[in-house]
Amino acid sequence: MSADFFYNLLQLIQRLGIWLSILAWLSVCIGTMIMIYILRQEKRISLWLPSFMITVIALIANLSDFAVTLHISPDLDLEANPIWRNVVDSYGLNVARWYGFTGKIFVSVLAGLMYGFYRKNRHYLFPIQAKSLVEFIRYMGNNCHSLKERSIGLFSIFCFFFAFIQIFYFYIAYLNWQVHFRSDSDLFWLFIPLMMMLFFITIGFLIFTYQSFKNKV
Repeated sequence: MSADFFYNLLQLIQRLGIWLSILAWLSVCIGTMIMIYILRQEKRISLWLPSFMITVIALIANLSDFAVTLHISPDLDLEANPIWRNVVDSYGLNVARWYGFTGKIFVSVLAGLMYGFYRKNRHYLFPIQAKSLVEFIRYMGNNCHSLKERSIGLFSIFCFFFAFIQIFYFYIAYLNWQVHFRSDSDLFWLFIPLMMMLFFITIGFLIFTYQSFKNKV
């Protein structure tokens, strides 16, 4: 049932048409510019080095997916991503290739910047005190004094997940290489690993943020 829901969601995105594709591209482009502006005064190497590493990993993952997709299906006939398919149908193959390549670049750079945002603002997630991981989870964010601080803390969580979900594109590239997306039932091989990936990112987020709290980084 979950795979069916995922398939129906892809079908809905396809029906929304080219405007959703344009909005998606503009979102990562503008998002990248906004993150650069937000972090413009940040000088710490301890923030920028990990962010750069995340960007490099995201670039390798996303461009691997891009390259494998074009190798397996140069005309993008087998492409399962409805956002990319809409560009192919509306503007042709050359524009779609440019769209996909620049989009992958922007997403990868944005992932690194968002991880930098998380590192800069994760202190908003720290509780007043916590003697264990369980207490940390229970009282996370109770040291925030305003809606703005709570919002920044919540957005930093999203930034962490956005940064590390890029690793999943290594798996998508592998699936594309195996040409697993030839039928609708093959979406099972995307949905289940994605849920597992989100679970492990959640565990990593909690442990990593808790360790940062204990070290007061």
